[in-house]
Amino acid sequence: GANLLTLNIEVHRQSHFANYLNFDDYAIVEAEIIETPETKERSIKTLVKIMKLHNGSKTTANSGRSIIYIELNDASKGLELGQRLLLKLKLNEVKGPKNPGAFDYKSFLASKNIYHQGYVATGNWKLLEEPATLNLFVLSSKLKQHLLASLKESGLDGEELAVVAALTLGTKTELDP
Repeated sequence: GANLLTLNIEVHRQSHFANYLNFDDYAIVEAEIIETPETKERSIKTLVKIMKLHNGSKTTANSGRSIIYIELNDASKGLELGQRLLLKLKLNEVKGPKNPGAFDYKSFLASKNIYHQGYVATGNWKLLEEPATLNLFVLSSKLKQHLLASLKESGLDGEELAVVAALTLGTKTELDP
């Protein structure tokens, strides 16, 4: 049982990007957006799957997930689920709580196999060619976005829109915290 649990923790796998990274330097990584990007005040927050790590002339196939914040601009506003990116960034381990009894964001993310995060400034990322394969998750996300736009056009707004969207589409983005 305990061995199975250890095998399911991505950071313990030999192919995890953390095993090949110097956290003091910038890294060049290829990553795929695996959650719909979320617009914040000064950045776009997205969850990515690290595919490859470029280290000088050496490229290694890797695995692992990371939260990435990309500086907000017109180009980053257009990012979508399923797109592949080439990123130059410093990845950092997610920090634990500083106060006893505070919410442990590090443990929360670890339960989702996310251990690192990073920030990418404008000019330090590039959109790679779209994958030719059909991705069911991307298709369902685009359909959900289309249906949410239809709900907004139907005249629903505010709390009504938030509740209907949460109940019918399972989206919580319209709900107030």
